[in-house]
Amino acid sequence: IFTNAFTIIATCIVMISINPLLAVAALFLLPFLTIQSYRMTPRMWTFYGKRHRASRRLNSQLNDSITGARVVKAFGQQEQELVRLGKGNKGVREAEIDVMRYDNKFTILYSTVENLASFIVWGLGAALILSGTNMEFGMLVTFAGYVSQLQGPLDFMSWVFRWMTDCLNSSQRMFEIIDAVPEISADKKIVTKVSGSIELNNVSFRYTDTM
Repeated sequence: IFTNAFTIIATCIVMISINPLLAVAALFLLPFLTIQSYRMTPRMWTFYGKRHRASRRLNSQLNDSITGARVVKAFGQQEQELVRLGKGNKGVREAEIDVMRYDNKFTILYSTVENLASFIVWGLGAALILSGTNMEFGMLVTFAGYVSQLQGPLDFMSWVFRWMTDCLNSSQRMFEIIDAVPEISADKKIVTKVSGSIELNNVSFRYTDTM
């Protein structure tokens, strides 16, 4: 994050020093991009949480099915287990599709801003050259190169919002377990030494005669 943020800041400073007008035209969408990314984060949190819960349910079902395979076969519940696993798998698929669909909105947003900035720079730069100002074609090419240099760090920053949301979503559930307080009665008694014996008298077992 530090490296890419420093690259963005340094590039913006160089662009302003080359031509303030073109710099403003190229960078005026960055505040909008930041605000929009921040506004999209809560909904992305919901989709990532939905995916994690669906994956956790499916993993639990798989664990139960594998460890209890003998019981499932003994009671002839194979078809029912397949139906149950199918529902869990469908939930994971739908949650994953929702995440990818919302991820695509981030990609589209950042790609649109980056391409629009390049288009504005080339269009405005060409207009300045044709109008007879001190803008030269070499300067415009150099400036456009700096605009292109911003694309990599901006793409990285778009992923930072997604990575942060995914990681915080996972860590939240981890800390729910770590911070859980045991439900122990207030009048509990601590037993330091256990002693005694259990005695069984006149105990028997048999199957009921059904004949």
